[in-house]
Amino acid sequence: MTTSYLARRMERARALAPVVVLAELAGWQLEMRPDSPIRFLKDHRYTKAGDLLLVPLNAKNSDERITNVLAKARCDGLAPGMGKTNDGRDTMYISIAVWTANGIDWHRAWRLWAAPSTGDLWFVPDPDGEDRDGCCFRFGQQLRAVNEHPWADFAERDAGLLAADLLVADRLRKLESARPIDGDEGDE
Repeated sequence: MTTSYLARRMERARALAPVVVLAELAGWQLEMRPDSPIRFLKDHRYTKAGDLLLVPLNAKNSDERITNVLAKARCDGLAPGMGKTNDGRDTMYISIAVWTANGIDWHRAWRLWAAPSTGDLWFVPDPDGEDRDGCCFRFGQQLRAVNEHPWADFAERDAGLLAADLLVADRLRKLESARPIDGDEGDE
């Protein structure tokens, strides 16, 4: 194996890690969909339970390409990736693509939020993002948009964002130490 091959595999595993973490948190079984238009997206995963496509954003999976495939497949999509908050903390950002008969509605740079009292998970607008007053999505077997925020005040919002960031960091550490996550030895 060459160094560049190993570097590509490591980069691929890092890109797929947020996909795997979201699936574990939701209890989704992930599969490939070689029989559908989705097969044209690199490293896609699909869950029947939520009729959702999960795909890391990367150079081969541009927004335009994901939009075209989701429209043909008529399903919603999540495109997670790791990033940094304005204060430098590691966080998972999720772009949410909702399929409608009129096309794909994108909700970009949403974050995972964990209810401090119950641990329920939501996708919420980034408080430092452009659409901070956008809808929230209840996270679970199905993706459901809700117009109300799940927190009572800004302190609870911030506590939930921090709790979710810590949860994701813990899952990523466990995933990294447990096994390779791409599982596609010969796929290049």
